[in-house]
Amino acid sequence: MTSFNNLKITVRSGERALDALKRSGVSVAGACGGAGVCGKCGVIFINNAPPATQEDKKFFTPEELEAGKRLACKAVADEDAEIGWNGDAGDIRVLDVFDTEMLKDIKIEEVRAVPVSVEKNDLDILRAVCGKAGAGSAAFGALVSLGAALAASRQATVYTRDNKIISVNQPPLGLSLDIGTTTLSFLLADLATGKTAACYSTVNSQREYGADVLTRIKAASPEEQPPADNAPTDSPPLGKLKEMRAAVHRDIERGVKEVLNAAGAAPEAVACFYTAGNTAMVQLLLGLPCETMGRSPFAAMFMSSGEFHSRELFPNLPLACPLYIFPAFSSYVGGDIVAGSYFCMSGTRKELLVDVGTNAEILLASGGVYYSASAAAGPAFEGGGIARGVAAVTGAIARVAARDGGLVFETIGGCPPVGICGSGVIDILAALKELEWMDETGRLTGEYFDTGVPVAEDAAGGQIRFYQKDIREGQLAKSAVRAGIEILLEEAGLKYGDIEAVYLAGGFGFYLGLESAFAIGMLPEEWRGVVRAVGNSALGGLYRAMLQGGDEPQRRAAVSSRNVNLAAHPNFQDLFAEYMFF
Repeated sequence: MTSFNNLKITVRSGERALDALKRSGVSVAGACGGAGVCGKCGVIFINNAPPATQEDKKFFTPEELEAGKRLACKAVADEDAEIGWNGDAGDIRVLDVFDTEMLKDIKIEEVRAVPVSVEKNDLDILRAVCGKAGAGSAAFGALVSLGAALAASRQATVYTRDNKIISVNQPPLGLSLDIGTTTLSFLLADLATGKTAACYSTVNSQREYGADVLTRIKAASPEEQPPADNAPTDSPPLGKLKEMRAAVHRDIERGVKEVLNAAGAAPEAVACFYTAGNTAMVQLLLGLPCETMGRSPFAAMFMSSGEFHSRELFPNLPLACPLYIFPAFSSYVGGDIVAGSYFCMSGTRKELLVDVGTNAEILLASGGVYYSASAAAGPAFEGGGIARGVAAVTGAIARVAARDGGLVFETIGGCPPVGICGSGVIDILAALKELEWMDETGRLTGEYFDTGVPVAEDAAGGQIRFYQKDIREGQLAKSAVRAGIEILLEEAGLKYGDIEAVYLAGGFGFYLGLESAFAIGMLPEEWRGVVRAVGNSALGGLYRAMLQGGDEPQRRAAVSSRNVNLAAHPNFQDLFAEYMFF
């Protein structure tokens, strides 16, 4: 049995264990948003364990229940108790790298360093400095720094870009932030040279409200119930929107400070801040109501590009620079995909970008037009819905192969196995097919149908098995992706062989075994040789925009995008059923 004694937390009488974890600053991966149906928030009651619930009995063995194991989201203490927790928040591997070959054509916007001085008779100091620097204006942050510098000395070095003073007495830096559903990735770069100054990644604390976008939207939205007789009709409750916004703001504030400290940089040196995320993450960042995104026609409050002052959104940060938010293609194909397209797609060739997670965002470029769609792949590619599924944490089984009539595996970090992550799921499906341990419908053969397939043994001697239900979860996910790809090709009048380049983005795409993806039919055979894993394409697109400037991302999203509603497409269900087979 796994030991849960890395951290001991007191649960007060009448308190839910999950709330005790939150009170103690522990971020819990709540894949189901606290509904008790994912089984991912297990804790050990060291003493005074409450009676096991029906949900506990579903996920834990009698021995585990006897030892005090409970779901934190369902366990309410009858009296003061202690729980043990060894959560994975600190171990999640965040993908903050991207294929730099995609940036070989980048043209960095010129930054000029100009020494200036002011005379006693210069009554309009800013005008005088701008004139000497050949600039038309100064950014607010630079103006503040300029005032301080000239108060100490009548001389300064100003840095200009695009006819504007953006920094004083220190080379200007650009900050990029990819707001992922699970993780946040920060990158700090020198705007003059393009060299990376520092990177930092962390977990998005909103994950305790649900692992996927739809669960987050539901958690942020008012509960659908008649208001109380005395409740004002013009002010419905906003669910957990306020708490969810505060959670991600704390993460971002901490992340900005960490990346600045890592680079040894002063906040005043940050001249611009670029960020992108899926549409729901941006809504939550801004604190905008999300309930319209959770029901047809799935309308978002904010999808256009936005320019803010950093202090408008983050008053607790010592930044004084403009903040740019990337626009979205649609409610479910967000600014992170726009950024990804800017990173790796030319817009002139026939290209496809696939970013696979709980939702698979697919973007097809053909003839200067972008066709976008979001396929509900489900949580299997991120370890959700799998009996021993985990995120991409240290010890996750990420590689599996058939060898000598059995399975061999590799884990992230080479550590003892703790569970199976998304890339491992795809490899297992391919290996089961190769070994003929499942048929073309996905049904396990022989005894494995009842017992599951043994994949590995964890550090405590427990069996990590892959069950029939796990196969179905993988089938649903791979079928949704393949059917979504084919629908977009149909809409653009293209065939598989017409595609010149396919880019797999994100952590799942980065670690995905391509041979396994071809073997199970997730990707068509015609794409051998044209598929390329590009890493964190959203962060790469932010980096490109930060250094290159211009409005190409906004133009792509606003002018030439056609969103395809897969659920409403007449051919989707037939294709989905067809690709369920192996």
